[in-house]
Amino acid sequence: MAISEDGAIRQIGRPVEIYDHPATTYMARFLDNPIMNILPVQATNAGFETAAGALQVVVGAQAGVVDMGLRPEDLRVSAWEGGADVPAPVSEVEPLGGYTVVTLTAGTQPLRAMLSGQTDIRVGALVGLGCDPERVMYFGAGGEALPKSAQPHPWEGAGYERRVGVSARSGGANQ
Repeated sequence: MAISEDGAIRQIGRPVEIYDHPATTYMARFLDNPIMNILPVQATNAGFETAAGALQVVVGAQAGVVDMGLRPEDLRVSAWEGGADVPAPVSEVEPLGGYTVVTLTAGTQPLRAMLSGQTDIRVGALVGLGCDPERVMYFGAGGEALPKSAQPHPWEGAGYERRVGVSARSGGANQ
């Protein structure tokens, strides 16, 4: 498969290769529905935060990162129970049979999460966000994909993630 943008071929590969390893933010959005969340990031001591602080990703040093990409099926949503963590308000819930698309309004642009089955999340609810750092993609100022850090953070691979509210094992909203 060859995919072009503005008359120029941008990436060639099998659909699954392009989906798993997009060369640019354009390519990252091309093979997905709903499209990949591309979010501006701010560096923190432990990695990056985005969505107005509602989502933090712990990773090793990453030079040149301005955006992170997270596919809707990789964004975890759980009940928010207050506290110091930043919640994300739910702005839309779209049940589609075997899965539900939840739109959140954290930060400057909407985020979409694709959840398994029919959820009990309602418009206006405040939820917590999480993700597996291994599923996050990073992009530079020109939209080009950046490699993941060669030196992993000490927490990487240890199952660390930011969990706001309850986990799925204890009755959270995401399965």
